[in-house]
Amino acid sequence: MFPTLDMMREGFEIYIAADACGDLSIEAHDRAMDRAVQAGAIPITSLQYVFELQQDWARSETYEGVMDILRAHSPYGIQVRFSKWALGEHASEAGTKAA
Repeated sequence: MFPTLDMMREGFEIYIAADACGDLSIEAHDRAMDRAVQAGAIPITSLQYVFELQQDWARSETYEGVMDILRAHSPYGIQVRFSKWALGEHASEAGTKAA
């Protein structure tokens, strides 16, 4: 909480990955998040942050790395694995490439 307030006083725009923060209790976490929002911080999720970094799924140089993260750490990854199982390994998450 205090680094967030200090950085905001210094003029930084702060985004907090709320699902990546912990505290002694849910109540303590919620009150800290409320205080950060009151001060002007913007709550997001870690998945939102990953998607903002990727920006465009056509960015092939980072596509597989992002997909590796999603497959390992998100419900989206479970859906991708299920789709591969249901549709077969020939199914592509990115669709077909233009010739």
